[in-house]
Amino acid sequence: MGGESPRSDVFTEPMKTTIKSISDRAREGSPAPPLAIAPRIASPGLGTPSSDLNDLLLSSRIAMILLDRSKCIQRFTPAACSLFSLLPTDIGRPIRDLSPKFVDPTFLSDVQLVLGGGEAPSLDVETRDGRWYVRQTLPYLLRDGAIEGALITFSDVAADALQEARLYAESIVNSVRDPLLVLDANLRVHSVNEPFSRLFQLSSQDASGRDLRDIGDGVCNVPRLREELMGVLATGNPMVDFELAYASPELGGRQLCLDARTLHRGGGRPDLILVSVHDVTDRRHIEALLQKNETLRREEEKIRERQLQLSHALRVSTVGELATGLAHELNQPLSAISNLVEACSRYVRADLIDPAQLLELLSGIAAESQRAAGIVAHLRSFIDKGEAHLEAVDLGDVVRHVPHLLSVELRRCGVELRIESSTTRLPVSADRIQIEQVIVNLLHNAIDSIGESSGKERRIEISARSAKGMAEIRVRDTGTGVSSEAAERMFQPFFTTKSQGLGMGLALSRSILEAHQGSIGMEAPTDGQPGVVVRFAIPLRRHKRQRQGRTAP
Repeated sequence: MGGESPRSDVFTEPMKTTIKSISDRAREGSPAPPLAIAPRIASPGLGTPSSDLNDLLLSSRIAMILLDRSKCIQRFTPAACSLFSLLPTDIGRPIRDLSPKFVDPTFLSDVQLVLGGGEAPSLDVETRDGRWYVRQTLPYLLRDGAIEGALITFSDVAADALQEARLYAESIVNSVRDPLLVLDANLRVHSVNEPFSRLFQLSSQDASGRDLRDIGDGVCNVPRLREELMGVLATGNPMVDFELAYASPELGGRQLCLDARTLHRGGGRPDLILVSVHDVTDRRHIEALLQKNETLRREEEKIRERQLQLSHALRVSTVGELATGLAHELNQPLSAISNLVEACSRYVRADLIDPAQLLELLSGIAAESQRAAGIVAHLRSFIDKGEAHLEAVDLGDVVRHVPHLLSVELRRCGVELRIESSTTRLPVSADRIQIEQVIVNLLHNAIDSIGESSGKERRIEISARSAKGMAEIRVRDTGTGVSSEAAERMFQPFFTTKSQGLGMGLALSRSILEAHQGSIGMEAPTDGQPGVVVRFAIPLRRHKRQRQGRTAP
């Protein structure tokens, strides 16, 4: 160890060849080969370097540091000073006491690996000023093959080409619209693209070297996610559609979907994990809306089916009520006809033929027959009232016009009619003839009720107005009125409080209004006066604005 080293046959020729190769490649701009020749040549020892070795270390453009087995500095080239701020007085100091100017979390572990006889992979490291180097850690061997120390080289001969390739790759990655993240085997951030930085408000410099758990206020601190990512490296199988909820400071709650696959680098360097992040918030929102719409559609189908069932049941019930009412109403005229026919038969059998008496009986039979025919006609009008032919109608105009149809009857009965209708149009979609039929029927009922009343006031008031999107007609009379119990049944077929009548008019009116999406009701006046108030309403017609700015009628 302490004797003079055999300079001529150990260092001269190999070192000259190595130096010439490095110099030629540097001038050509080509990467230099790893400096494995010199360290692996047998040496007298770390403490007695030859002058050729010193010349090589001083003239090399490659940053090199020679460590002993205690990881203390034995030699270094001038190029290494810019990476560790080395001084001549640092000879003998442990390398861990120096602060490197680059990011290399596995530096000391790789030195220990080489000193133990293992092989450390080459690694790209970046300095704080943005320069990139290829770091290699090699064993320093004695003549007998024993490991005397470790040689660390930082080659920047190919730095320009490496930097150009890296910038080219980064420009491609940053052009991808989805956020991308590269992790190392310890799930620390190797690099991120610009969309990732914008999403998590974290610059690429601040992100580099961070643990995945520290990204986005711990949004990725999910044990199952870490297991999935470690499985990507272990098995080579990609991770697909791993969803995370993220509260973005700018965008609010977001739903993220992560995909990951192995990123092979080759050259003995460890594989990385490429993670792509997709913001699926809008897609999930649309899917939820579609699901909600589908649910609503199914519910509407169930409601329509239920309505059909109820409609069928109502028709069956209505038919039953009509049959019962019809039987009741027809029973009286049919009984009368039967009695009159029997009376005629008795006169004929008794040979008591009195022409005057027979004519009277026959007249009664004819009257009861017409009464029965009228009942059937009203029933048919209720059941088969015809299909409504909807058109644009001003309901206020209908109200102002219909009373003229009853002017003669109003004068004959001595009933005053007051019309309260503003000039404001009440546009509706309606069958004008059927609506006129409803109003005429209400006025007839009012006239009949006033005729049966003993009160002095003989007046009908009819008004039209709009209320809550509906056109409302109000008819009030000063007649006999009805009880609250009777008011609830007034719109049922064959129910009536009049001494004469079949009780079909209001039932028919309700059927017409319901076909117009409207309603009808009856109540007592709120001012305590005699009579009754009937209201019916149908929807106002919506005005549709045309593209040219015109308004539909």
